[in-house]
Amino acid sequence: MEENPLVSIIVPTYNRKDFLPINLKSLLNQTYKNIEIIVVNDHGEDVSNIINGFNDNRIKYIVNEKNLGLAGSRNVGIKQSNG
Repeated sequence: MEENPLVSIIVPTYNRKDFLPINLKSLLNQTYKNIEIIVVNDHGEDVSNIINGFNDNRIKYIVNEKNLGLAGSRNVGIKQSNG
């Protein structure tokens, strides 16, 4: 078993622009650093400027072509995860 396995964190978002930076800061400040954060925008308002503002290659950004709901967005994130 790998000592520090990659952990994937799926963050679905839909028109929650004010809460996303708080969420991402919290995730990035965890003591465990071998993570990938997959933000899945469920066809809501654009948050790419927030993602880009972190300038952290552990954050991946995906935009759904249509609204899939919370479970659908989680599934999209899981399919893109490596951890």
